[in-house]
Amino acid sequence: MNEDALIFQQFTEQLEEEADEEYWEMGAASLGVIVGGAEISRQLRNERRRETRQYLTRPELLENPRIATPWTSLYDSRSDRAYITTMGFDVATFDFILESGFVQTWLSTPIPRTDTSRSGDPRPGGRSLDPPGALGLVLHYLSSTMLDVSLQQIFALIPATVVRYLDFSLDILLEVLRRMPDARIKWLKGGPGGGQFQEYNDLIIVRHPRLIGAFAAIDGLNLPVQTSEDEDIENATYNGWLSEHFVSSVLVFSPKGKNINAIAVGTMLMLLKWGNRGLQGAFGRLRVPLPIDNAERRGNLLEICNRLNNLRTRRVGINQIRTVYMRYWQDTAEDIDIWQNFENMLFSDQ
Repeated sequence: MNEDALIFQQFTEQLEEEADEEYWEMGAASLGVIVGGAEISRQLRNERRRETRQYLTRPELLENPRIATPWTSLYDSRSDRAYITTMGFDVATFDFILESGFVQTWLSTPIPRTDTSRSGDPRPGGRSLDPPGALGLVLHYLSSTMLDVSLQQIFALIPATVVRYLDFSLDILLEVLRRMPDARIKWLKGGPGGGQFQEYNDLIIVRHPRLIGAFAAIDGLNLPVQTSEDEDIENATYNGWLSEHFVSSVLVFSPKGKNINAIAVGTMLMLLKWGNRGLQGAFGRLRVPLPIDNAERRGNLLEICNRLNNLRTRRVGINQIRTVYMRYWQDTAEDIDIWQNFENMLFSDQ
């Protein structure tokens, strides 16, 4: 190879090396622009999401859900007034539910999760809430129309934990209530003119002497539901008079305020809808549109609220029907004294 050819070859190789180097520099620059642009785009999305976000993240909540939260302050107060105001039950009844199987089931059952095995051993020590906290969470949920963000603040829980604990606690509560005699929903014993039928009629005719044979009140309960995408279901649940979507139930209440949950038979008494108004008043969750695509969840929620209503009537005694028709509570001077001082007995710490 002559000298000119050698020089030309070296020059060519140098140009190729410079071209490759420039190519890689341009590629690296392009990659940097892409990565940087993606990061800036992610930050902008997070900023926009943060402006419209309706939930709280862990840094925005109290550090430990079991220490110094609004819930732990309420629980530690052991105040009947505070418990009834927020959960609808006094301290004794709250403890009664815990001791009737709620604690045992909460501690011995794994919480269902999509990322863990359901056959594994439970780890109650690693949970954000203890059994009283779980029961408090579900009773706050049932007794109000509050948004999940309020539950997050009260119990210092992130959104996913609130949803998971609510589902799990509702299942436990329903299981416990079904075993609890004071929460039973049961039709009357005896035939017409005898047994509980006669007992309840005696209570009613004291106030309404002409209603011979009446033993209970029957009324329809409209539960608001979300709008279904299925046209047939949407039409079936739409109430033109109220311009909303509902599913309807028929409930029967005794003059003692308990739901005996039966279809109308014989002579029934309409008690100004006190039963259903009391039910939706005590359990605000029944006023929030329920998921239309989950009939089992709606049914369980309604059963829980009815059983809790009976438990509250029997053990706490707060019920408008019971107040009006349980006249025999004032038969003696001692009864009258207890009745007139009922508020002081119930709220003795005030």
